[in-house]
Amino acid sequence: SFPEPQRLLDRLAKYCPRLQHLSISFRHHTSAARQTLEIRALALLGRRLLTLDLGAVAVRIEGGSRILAACCPQLERLCAQLRQQHDQPFDSVDPNDIARGCPRLQDLDLAPVDWNDTVLAQFAAESPRLQSLSLRHVTPDASEALLSPLLAPREHRILVLHLALHARSDPERALAWLDGVSQLVGLRSLCLDYAAPLRLQAIVS
Repeated sequence: SFPEPQRLLDRLAKYCPRLQHLSISFRHHTSAARQTLEIRALALLGRRLLTLDLGAVAVRIEGGSRILAACCPQLERLCAQLRQQHDQPFDSVDPNDIARGCPRLQDLDLAPVDWNDTVLAQFAAESPRLQSLSLRHVTPDASEALLSPLLAPREHRILVLHLALHARSDPERALAWLDGVSQLVGLRSLCLDYAAPLRLQAIVS
């Protein structure tokens, strides 16, 4: 039978010491089943990883984003949905842990993250090489100036953006964010999550 995900990572760490790009999807046998990745495997496997994609199914990493960044310091691209244990406060998910621990980071799609002005400003300041970012959950208190840190002069321009627009709940703020998007002169790919009619003129004007 195919080994459990933890055993698979152990074997990859042992037999593929030069592995740099890893994409793996987890599928639980039951809705109650959850996968936990141990620090040991990440510490061995993550040292040389440039890409880590854990798929769309939530997994738990012991120690959360802080341990993930410590184990994978060379990461340039990270896509992960981490599961937080309410009784395990050290499993917290903070994008700034990734920014500080992975200075070469270019692409981040991390969940669950509550993006607001403070979190995004700090993350952008600590991720000078960032080119692709997913803002899947923006908090209600995020201001119209949310995207300002991405508009400031940077070492690299933002090329790809995924933004939860909240066009129905706060249309004026959504239009302000679209104005910010229009100023991302290097943008090549845009994905908008919105729940209201949106005129193309709001994007191109």
